[in-house]
Amino acid sequence: MTLHHTPGHTPGTVSPVFPARRRGRTHTAMLWGGTNPPAATASKETYLSSALTFAARTRRAGVDIELSNHGFADYGLDRMEGLRGAPHGRENPFVVGTSGAQRSMKIVQTMLRGRIAQDEQTATLAATSPAATSTHTAACC
Repeated sequence: MTLHHTPGHTPGTVSPVFPARRRGRTHTAMLWGGTNPPAATASKETYLSSALTFAARTRRAGVDIELSNHGFADYGLDRMEGLRGAPHGRENPFVVGTSGAQRSMKIVQTMLRGRIAQDEQTATLAATSPAATSTHTAACC
């Protein structure tokens, strides 16, 4: 198992990459450590950097199993229930292939870029609002 420091969700977040076996076949799994972005823009930027770095590492490792630490965030609970209901009859819904694992990281990156853009738009609007730009001028004449 390799632990990767992936700050952003929280400063000490780690995301492991580890071997897994299913029906005699070896896979490589990743557990993305965090799904909810923080409030501060700088922390979101750190989180995006972590997601980009971790995606590159998982690509090099050949990760084909995608897991999240919050089972509700990625339909993990639903996937577990489906697997529990038919343990021998269907493919494991967590084995998403290398492209699926990369797609999950791309979703995280896209979400973070959108949240950062929203923050920037809010800051711009606040800076250009009449209250922010008004100046007191002396009445003339």
